[in-house]
Amino acid sequence: MPRKFSVLNTIHDLPNQALGYSSLDTLIISTSSTLSSDLIKEANSEKRSALSAWLLSGGTLLVDSGAHYESTKSLLAALGVTGCNIEGLDSNPKGLRTLNGLNRWVTPLVSQLLPMRINEIAKLTPSPSAQTIIRESSEPSDPAVRPILVQIPFGRGRVFLLALGMEGPPFINWDGQQSFWDKFLVEISPRNPGFAQGKFPPDTTSIRPELASEIQRALETFAEVPTFPFGWVALLMLAYLFIIGPIDYFVTHYWLKKPELTWFTFLIAVVVATWGAWAGANALKGDDSRLNKLDIMDVDISSGCVQGTSWMSFFSPTPGNYSFTFRANPAWSSGESLTLPDLGILETPDRTFRGASQSLFRKPYEYNSFPSSLDQVGIPAWACATLEGSWQKKSNPASAPFSADLSHSRVETVLITGTISNNLSFDLNECNLFYQESWYNLGRFLAGEKRRIDMLQLGGKGQSIQQWNDLKILAPSNWNNQKSNSSSDNIFPIHRLVKALVFHDHPEAGDLLYNSSLRKLDTSWRLKQVAETFLSESARLRHPEEIILVGRVDSKNTSAAPTTLSLSKKANGNPIPIIPSINQDTFVRVVIPIQPLKP
Repeated sequence: MPRKFSVLNTIHDLPNQALGYSSLDTLIISTSSTLSSDLIKEANSEKRSALSAWLLSGGTLLVDSGAHYESTKSLLAALGVTGCNIEGLDSNPKGLRTLNGLNRWVTPLVSQLLPMRINEIAKLTPSPSAQTIIRESSEPSDPAVRPILVQIPFGRGRVFLLALGMEGPPFINWDGQQSFWDKFLVEISPRNPGFAQGKFPPDTTSIRPELASEIQRALETFAEVPTFPFGWVALLMLAYLFIIGPIDYFVTHYWLKKPELTWFTFLIAVVVATWGAWAGANALKGDDSRLNKLDIMDVDISSGCVQGTSWMSFFSPTPGNYSFTFRANPAWSSGESLTLPDLGILETPDRTFRGASQSLFRKPYEYNSFPSSLDQVGIPAWACATLEGSWQKKSNPASAPFSADLSHSRVETVLITGTISNNLSFDLNECNLFYQESWYNLGRFLAGEKRRIDMLQLGGKGQSIQQWNDLKILAPSNWNNQKSNSSSDNIFPIHRLVKALVFHDHPEAGDLLYNSSLRKLDTSWRLKQVAETFLSESARLRHPEEIILVGRVDSKNTSAAPTTLSLSKKANGNPIPIIPSINQDTFVRVVIPIQPLKP
């Protein structure tokens, strides 16, 4: 698939809100450019905040350093990225250092390119949570081991820091420059589920199974609103044709013996059948408005970022124009808002395959209070409107939803010891801890509990990610009953979609679902090992020093929902509040840092 690029020349090309980056996967900034120097200025703090919020939400940034390492330090500090320290510039005018590690990373099979030779390189010191993608081993001209490319986690996103300059020699004169960009794009590109190991390539002639579309289908399936079977519809249609045909003819011609009465009997039959269809559908569908809602909460303890993503499907028993207002629940975070709650109509990627279909919203809707409130959203009778929303806050350390104190054991350094605290006012169910490429069962995590994890043997032999995907983990206790009452066996259960979402690109992910519009929610890269490439044939593998907690909130506890959706409908010009029946699903993902072992 061809990749699309855009060139941003000046600071004015950058958006003022994180929403402006929604169509962007990766941003590349050279700190030798005027755009980088302008971004640091106080006058552009709004643009800088938007970039930082986008990174926290799942964006990817590549920034260079080299001779402009001071500008790089200032830019990362202004964005709030602290995962790697730049100690200065190592300059050796007489001796040229050969970057064999970079050359082997670009051409891992056969080193067919001449390695780059350089005499200036930034001195990078990654934190334990960062990953060194490329590392140069010591050599006679430079006895120090130099990180060249470092991956720094930042919320759901990540920052790649290059120890070289990208816009000057020798990088621009290096024969492997094109191979470097190809390799980098392969590393950060989303996985094609059809080409995963042991799976057949996808059929490109049919509609692709998109994760966002399956979430929409699942939310628009209301177990309390049964679907009338098509067999009964066909039978009633035949009965209707039989009534207005042979029976009407028999009554008017042979019983009443007045064929001219057909004008009246036919009209009566049509009116009665129409009223019966309406009454039957009304009795079947009911007159209650309903709301299916899914929230995924992301908490990053290192950055203090708390952010939520929501999908909501509202079922309306009557036609009308509705207003929706989206708010965050302060019980999850009472800190500073990084972005305003953002609400919009869910547009799934597979709509391009249905270009000739009629849109549900025939009249344009309006933003009453941008971007968190929609107005004049028209919904027909017995139809749904599906929306998506997001929000982002900086938690106050004193009232953070989770806290932890984890480090490696002094007895067995491969094991993790310490405590994790649930500071929320409600319990978490089906909690699991992910470390490196294994997971461990934490069980029920009570409200206000401070749990020691010494007995979990974190760092020892855990269970594989594939087992986590296959088991009924994260499913509600009544899931089997819900499945039997479902109107369609082709609807994915919510917990399975969430599991496919949080670690979508992991090699052991089991679902053939694309995530074209939800890539920012995929954090599988946190579980993948990277090779610290050396001059020798061997490569040392390394994972980030962090643990990921995944759990769910009891679906019956709707008051614990991270967000609220207020609805109203106008009657005689006055808004009337609508209180629907709510089915709430809330899942939590927490990134917990592992502190260095204290001497």
